[in-house]
Amino acid sequence: IVGAFSLNRDREFQDDWRLQMKYLFERAAPLDLSEITEIYPKPYIYNYKERIEQITKFIASKHSEKENLMKETGIKELDVDFVCSRGVLKNVMIGNTSTEFDAIKFQNTIYLCQYVEPGKRFNTDSDSNGFIFENRMLTINPMEAPILGPVNEAEEFIVMMKQKIKDLNVLFTVESDG
Repeated sequence: IVGAFSLNRDREFQDDWRLQMKYLFERAAPLDLSEITEIYPKPYIYNYKERIEQITKFIASKHSEKENLMKETGIKELDVDFVCSRGVLKNVMIGNTSTEFDAIKFQNTIYLCQYVEPGKRFNTDSDSNGFIFENRMLTINPMEAPILGPVNEAEEFIVMMKQKIKDLNVLFTVESDG
């Protein structure tokens, strides 16, 4: 793990990872996911480059504090071959030929994102039940039960991971639930 960041309800980049970090709350009673009626869905028709833009904001925020970056992560420079999301990495690793990618090379690093035609639905492989479950099981304070309010699918807590795959260094995002 080299860092983390959050997205708020308007999907704006927040350099303070603590804003969306949550803790597991153990419940004694079974959950009824059907009780939720108010859901603020993630905007599925959006700029397909959104995740790569968030990653570059994270990198820029850390490089503007170069001394802190070296202390926090051990990274002296952006010493990676590829930068992408976990979903893009998965599609590359399994050889998904039905997925199109956009790539740009900058300072010996390839930034890779999934291409989606403008106005088309972006496939996120998720549904509201997962967000409802998280809303009922996770809390911002580990000593208190979750606040049972509306579910906002746009908010995210994202962890940045660096992994060596064969002889390549890859920096990628992982959305974490708690």
